[in-house]
Amino acid sequence: MLRFKKKEPEPKEPLSAELLAVIQQLGELEAVITTTKESKNAGHPEYKLTVTDKKTLQSYEVADRFDAFRKVKAVVEKESKGLMVAVFPKTFAKSSVGVKLSKSELAARETGLNAYIAEMLTKLEQMNEKEVRLIADFMGLKHLNVASKTAGRAAKKIEQAFIAKRSSQQGGATKSEEVKVEGVEQPAMAHGRGCCTIS
Repeated sequence: MLRFKKKEPEPKEPLSAELLAVIQQLGELEAVITTTKESKNAGHPEYKLTVTDKKTLQSYEVADRFDAFRKVKAVVEKESKGLMVAVFPKTFAKSSVGVKLSKSELAARETGLNAYIAEMLTKLEQMNEKEVRLIADFMGLKHLNVASKTAGRAAKKIEQAFIAKRSSQQGGATKSEEVKVEGVEQPAMAHGRGCCTIS
C-alpha cells in the first residue's frame, strides 16, 4: 500500500528590518470600528475606522465601505490560510441590490469586524510582506507617520523659541520677551477612501 507523505507548507521568507519596524508600529495601534452613515453610493453603510497609537495617543479616522474590509480579509486568508480564528462577518445578498440591513445585522457586522481586525493586528509576524504592506496601507499608517512628523516640527519650533527667549534674557536683562510660537497646521488627509482626520 502506497502512502503519500503530506506536503508541508513552504516556510515564509524572513521579514526585513523595515517590515519588522512596520509590524512593531502596527502592533502599537488600537482600532475601533463603528457604523457611521449611508454612503452616497447606492445607500450602502459606511464604517468608521478610528485608529489610535497607544503610546502617543494620536488618532485618525477613515471611513470605508464593507467591501474594503472584505478585500483585506481575502488577501490574508489566501496568503495565510488557517491563520485567522475570528469569523469574518458574512455578506448579505440583499445589500448588493440596495436593500438596507437591519440594526441588528449592522451591529453584528460591526462586532465581527472589530474582532477580526483586533486579531489580525496580533498575528502580523506570521504574515508575509504582501499582507503586512496591505494592512499598513489599509490602517492608514502613513497618516500616523505624517502626524508624528508634524508634531516633531512643532516641538522643534517650541525648542527654538525657548532658546531665543533665554538668549534675550542674558546680559542682565530683567524684562522677559514674549516669544510667539506659531502652530503647525494639520495636513489634509485626502485618502481616496473617505475623510481622514488626525487629532
